[in-house]
Amino acid sequence: MRYFLYELFEAQNRDDVVGEALVKVDAQWEENVAAYEHVFTSIHDRLPTSIVQHFSGWGFHDSRIINIEFEQTSFLRLHVHLTISNAAARKKDEKLSRLSFQDVSHFQFQHLNARNDASVLQLEMDDWLYEEFLPIDDNTLSFEVLLSSSANILIHFPNHGVTMTPIE
Repeated sequence: MRYFLYELFEAQNRDDVVGEALVKVDAQWEENVAAYEHVFTSIHDRLPTSIVQHFSGWGFHDSRIINIEFEQTSFLRLHVHLTISNAAARKKDEKLSRLSFQDVSHFQFQHLNARNDASVLQLEMDDWLYEEFLPIDDNTLSFEVLLSSSANILIHFPNHGVTMTPIE
């Protein structure tokens, strides 16, 4: 993550960061939000309109990834599908979406907080916090998502190579 840094999120939520230190962290967060919004706006034409509209708001904030599926159609063609739950309190109100990336050139999963003894991708603790769409070059974008456990997923894909569909 370039803008929504885990370290800033962690500092904002720690009891020992108070006073001037917290003011400084909050100011850095606001500066990063403004910088990211500028970058995201600059790549709107490289993303489907539905993706721009969805991620111009809260995106999937407070949702949960409940499945990651890899689909390899040939040696050089990999598609990645994230099944996302809105994490509704009542199961009958739950809405699922599928965020799909076509022709993925890079996929990385890491745990940014090695001090955390709990494993990553635990449904009871792994809410979706923030995501970033960033340019890599003229033809490639990156998508990165940060989860509350500090799990981090990074995907590189070609322009317009992402779709979102509701799951009925």
